[in-house]
Order: sequence, then structure tokens, then C-alpha cells
Amino acid sequence: MKDKITAADLTLQEKARLLNGIGSWHTYDCGGKAPSTAMSDGPHGLRKQDETAHGDMNVNNSHVATCFPTASAIASSWNPDAAARVARAIADEAKAENVDIVLGCGTNIKRTPLCGRNFEYFSEDPLLAGTMAASYIGAMEQSGTGTSLKHFACNNREYRRMTTNSIVDERALREIYLAPFEKAVKEGRPSTIMASYNLVNGVHACANRRLLRNILREEWGYEGLIISDWGATVDPARCLRAGLNLAMPDSQGVHTDAILKAVEDGRVPPEALDAAADAVLNFAYTHHGAHGPKVNYAVQRRIARAVEEESAVLLKHGGVLPVKPEDNVLVVGELAMNMRFQGAGSSHINIYPMRSAMNALGQAGLKADYLQGYRCDTEKPESKLENAVLEAVGEYDKVLFFCGLTELQESEGFDRKDLSLPENQLHLLHQLLKKNKNVAVISFGGAPVEMPFADKVGDILQMYLGGEAVGEACADLILGRANPSGKLAETWPMSVADLPSHGFSDAPGDTDYYAESVYVGYRYYETFHVPVRFPFGHGLSYTTFDYSGLQLRKEGTHQVRVTFRVKNTGSMPGAEVAQVYVVNPQNGIERPLKELHAFEKVFLEPGEEKEISLLLTERSFSVWSTEQNQFVVPEGTYGIAVGASVQDIRLEDTVTLSGEKVSSPIWYDLGHNGLPAFSRDAFARLFPVVMPEVNAPGKDRAYSTEDSFETVCNASIPGRILKGTVEQILPLTVKGGRKSTAYGLMLASVKESPMESLMALSGNILRPSLVEWLLKQANRNRK
Repeated sequence: MKDKITAADLTLQEKARLLNGIGSWHTYDCGGKAPSTAMSDGPHGLRKQDETAHGDMNVNNSHVATCFPTASAIASSWNPDAAARVARAIADEAKAENVDIVLGCGTNIKRTPLCGRNFEYFSEDPLLAGTMAASYIGAMEQSGTGTSLKHFACNNREYRRMTTNSIVDERALREIYLAPFEKAVKEGRPSTIMASYNLVNGVHACANRRLLRNILREEWGYEGLIISDWGATVDPARCLRAGLNLAMPDSQGVHTDAILKAVEDGRVPPEALDAAADAVLNFAYTHHGAHGPKVNYAVQRRIARAVEEESAVLLKHGGVLPVKPEDNVLVVGELAMNMRFQGAGSSHINIYPMRSAMNALGQAGLKADYLQGYRCDTEKPESKLENAVLEAVGEYDKVLFFCGLTELQESEGFDRKDLSLPENQLHLLHQLLKKNKNVAVISFGGAPVEMPFADKVGDILQMYLGGEAVGEACADLILGRANPSGKLAETWPMSVADLPSHGFSDAPGDTDYYAESVYVGYRYYETFHVPVRFPFGHGLSYTTFDYSGLQLRKEGTHQVRVTFRVKNTGSMPGAEVAQVYVVNPQNGIERPLKELHAFEKVFLEPGEEKEISLLLTERSFSVWSTEQNQFVVPEGTYGIAVGASVQDIRLEDTVTLSGEKVSSPIWYDLGHNGLPAFSRDAFARLFPVVMPEVNAPGKDRAYSTEDSFETVCNASIPGRILKGTVEQILPLTVKGGRKSTAYGLMLASVKESPMESLMALSGNILRPSLVEWLLKQANRNRK
């Protein structure tokens, strides 16, 4: 390759072509004039697909790699170093596979536990989410592999994610949804940032100049590349002007033609095209040619096992756990043998054979019996399987009941309808508890579930989705060879009706009002005293911890040093996550009662005591002022609460800070139960700007390429015939057919994608001429 080139050395065609990928995973090399960068899916393992898979939307076709615990599990460790260890291990595999950029990590806020992709995200809290993301990104970048922070921004549901219009007020946007991205950008310095599919306040994220230029680049100082989610670029010229640099994947000339036409008619100035082309070239020159030695997968699995062991959360401890080798134990549940260890979708990892929990327990010396009890491929109870358990269970000292969400309940591409466990699991557990009370529930899944049985069982150990070594980790934790030290990174509510976003995030249609504003997760439950099953930050141990010696010291006008001591008062080594919450003054400012602003995980031997010193910065006391367009500190007396969870507070004191007099409107009404009645009309008091809705085409609007495939096809007889044909063909392209989660994701991607996006995603199978004809048919019937 010759000397480094710039946009000035390229033809107009080459510059336009440079802004779109080659195939599914590479940047354009300008006919050999420039290097090409290779990308691969992540974020909890390397999902490398061959380029021959372009146009093949079966996400399960990939090279074998190590599957590490998902973000939902890693965040529960509350240990930034755990995220860094995983990131470095994935970077080693990426370099061995000649991958330059891993598409991860995701740090979207868990606005609702119903989001089907929550297993890929860290937390409902912006500080915890941002801290874990910054550590993951920093470690991977320092290891020589680039990252792609995603999905920017307000991509908080899977249902109609490609056409959803997220309507968010400025305070919630700044304090909740952008905050983890800001921390990850400033501290982690990712090579790329991936703009999401959805619209934010009426503008597609990939074409949102305010997000991409004003905030990301100008305010936060981001210097890396901005890329689109795969197929998220609608109107390439508008996206280019807004600040998007690279549209993925290969659109087979559709995007290039659109850019060239826009330059020709003046919608894209030549200098804007040159700047974008230079950005992609600079990126390629600094991120290409990754190469590393072969990976020792046994070492990788040990890393995955260790991280999962400190991420599992002991939700309840009643004495069933840990199990002793001499105990007479029955293991119940298919998930003990056919383990769920990862999510479904674009992060799906193909692994080497793994060891189940049942096998790992046996290898560790526990002579337990096993009964299946239920099937994972259905939710219906089967009397034969149930009766076998119920006839035997009374003979055992202890029962380990393995349960949780299956791929039928959660995946990328769709959201959950409720928080229930599968009916067959609940039915069996209910009957089992009538015959034996010494039950420990071992639970799996990427998000919270309702646990109406929590008061009836002895112990509950939540594994989340723990990666390929989850079987060994289960055995270590159950037998007490490892001590649980995870804490919940999200609140576990009692029911769907208790969710602050209920009726909005799960509402049908393309407009999603964030009417609860800043009251996300524990910020809502704590402020309005709503009972929860398990609070944010909760997690028990086989040992106990004592807190003492709280001291507060001001360091500057708006900084407070918080010092205290934590002691292991039990008989087993363990780790505690000490959490520092700011209790906000209730002085006319509408803001959450408590907010997490510092934490540290400390490992202690029995009897050992350590001092913890954490700094609360100006941001810890700030709110976003819409009048001043910046964060400000309101004057007042703030509480400082130190504890083991948001509700388990051990130490408290106050500090008075000077600041500004700030007021904010109360936009909601209080219902008869004393809880806020969030509504679209009430939200307008907080966010009075009239935001454009994603109106359905019809009498007032023509169908366009921004409308989804399903919307356009449903508007004409030929379109409905084509949609039906696609629905018949898709199951034939994936192993498992209609029962496969890969099929579900493929179907959702096809039906919900805007026509323009689908042209890129399909590898030009859906040609512009066909799209034009379908639109003509749809608009013919519009009136």
C-alpha cells in the first residue's frame, strides 16, 4: 500500500463509497488505496461471521468463541475490574481472529425490565452503567482492540425499535439517558459510537445533529468515528450532514448513489463529504491489521467462571445454601442440564461444549439426584414430568430448583409482555413446596421476574446469564466454594403494574412518551415508597459485614469526601459492595429522593476491616437546568447515606452546600393511592414542546421509504402477498425454523425495518425498483 491518503486523493465516487461498509463487517479500501477495518459483534464474546454470510440474517452462524457473562451479570458484580477482565479477554480473541473493532459494549439505561435486550445492558442507574462501560471500553482499547459504544441514544425497547419515536424531556435526557454515555465517552474513549435505530424527539438518531454534533462532539469532545447500527441509516445525505460518518452494512450502492445525488443537487456541500471521508480514512489507518497469538480457551473459560462467581446475586438466604457434600439433595429443572447462559440475537456466541450445573455438582463430589420437572421448549405443564418430582421430593433433605426465563421469553427483537416465569415452572414449584420447604431456587435470565414464591422458599440465587462457565460457577456457589458477592444493578418490582413506565414503554404504536421523566427504577420506588420484591443494590452473602466510622469532609465548594469502615464479621472470606447515596433536599425541586453517586467493592477475610474513601463531585449534587442549559448545584442540606443497598442504609449524615436557587415544575398528578399519575397530557407540562409523532400513513401522508416493510405491504394486495411469501420462506433459512429465536429476530427485523433500511440489510435482495413499486401500490390505495 502506498503512503497515507486523504479525501483529496480520491474521486467523488470513492469518497461517497467510503461512507458505506463493504459486506457486513468491513470498511471500504478504496480499491486498495487505503486499509480496511474489520468489525465483529460482541459484547460478551466474539461473534465473528464470515463475509460469505452477508445477506444471511441468521445470527447463529459464527466462529466458535468464549461466551462470557452478559452485561446484566457483570454489572451485578459492581466491580469495574470484572468488566475490564472480560474486555481484555475478548480483545485477545479478537486479535487472534484479525478483528479490529468489537461492537460493544451497550450502556442503554434499563428503563423497564420488559425490554427484551436488557441482558446486554448494565443498569437502571446511570453512574453504575457508565462506570462499568468506561472500564470495559478502556480495557479493550488499551489491549489494542477498538470498541463501539452503543446504542446512542434512548433505545430502551425492542418492540418496533427501528421506527420508535422516543419523546424525552431535557432533564431526563441529560440526567438519566445520556449520562452513562457521557461517562463512557470521557473516561473510556471508545474508537466508535453506534447511533441507534430509533428517533429521539422526532429525529432519527443517525440524523440527529443535536446528539451527534452538538452534544457528542462539541460538548463531550468526542473524536472517534460515529457509525450507524446495522440498517439504521434512513436518508444518508441527512445523516451525513448531521454528523454520521459510516453507514453499515453494505447497501450495494443505494447509499452511495444517494450521497452522490445529494452532492450534485447541493444538499451535501463538497467539504462535508471530504470531512466525513477523511474521518473514515483516519479511522481505518489507526484501526486495521489486528493480529495476535492463538487463544488458550481453557484460560478464557476460567476468566468467565471467576467473573460469574462474583456476579451471582444471593437474593435470599435461609439456610438451604450452601449445600454440604453429605446432604441428601434433589436437583429439579431442565435448566440444571440444558442451561441458559446467554441471550439471543446479534450477541449469540457459538461455544465449545460446556459443563452443566448438574454435571459440575457431580464432579465436585455432590451425589445429587436429578429430575427434569418441566421442558424449556414449552410453557405448558406436563403431568408426567411433574408427578415424578412430586412423588420423590419428600424423601430429600434439600431441593435445588433450577428455573428462569428461556429464549421463548426474552431476546433481541421483541419485548416481554409480562414479568412472569414460564407457567410450567411456577406450577411445579407451587406443588413442590407443599411437600418440601427446604428449597433453594437457582434462577437464570437476563432481567427481573416476578417471584410470588419468594417468602416460601429458603434461598434464592440469581445467576442472570452467566456465560459458558455458569455450570461450574453454580456448583462453586451452591457448595460454598465461592461466596456470592453480587448486588442487583436493577430493581426487582412486584409486578408489571408497579413499573413507572407502565402504559408507555409497553404501549403499542411508534411513539414512546418517557412520561415518568427522571423517575426511572429505584428513583421512582424510593421517592414514592412503592414496595418492591428486591431493592436496587441488594445482595446477600454467606458471611456478614459491619459498617462504622462515617466521616464527611468538604473538598472545595461542591465536593465531599466520604470515609467509613467495613468489616467482615462472619467466618467466611467475602466481598461487600458499599454504596453511597445522596439524599436530595426536598426544597421545591422536583427530583428523586435518593441517587447513587459512589460505590466500591471490597474483599475481606474473616475479621478483616478496611477503610473506604470515596469522593462525591459537583455532579453528585447537580440537576440539569433547562434555563441555563447546564448542570447546576441547588443550595440546601443533603443527606449522605452509606449502605448495602438503596434500602439497607447503615450510616447517615448531612452536609450543607451553597448553590443556586432552582425550581422545577411538578408535571404529574397524584392518584388516590398517593402515587404519581404519569400521563401524556401531564408530561406536556414538563415538556411543552410539541414533538412530531410518527403518524401512520394514510389520508394525510403518503407512504415512503421511512415506513416499515410491514406497514407498506399491508397497504396493498400485492404487498400482502409479498409479505406472506417472505413469512413462508424465512423459517426455511434458519435451523429450528419457526421455533428458533434466530427466526424471531429475523422476522422482526424484516417486518419492522424501514424500507430504506431493509434495502441495506437484505444485501440488495430488496431492490430499489421493487421498493418503488410497493410504495406505488400502497399509495394508490391511500385515499
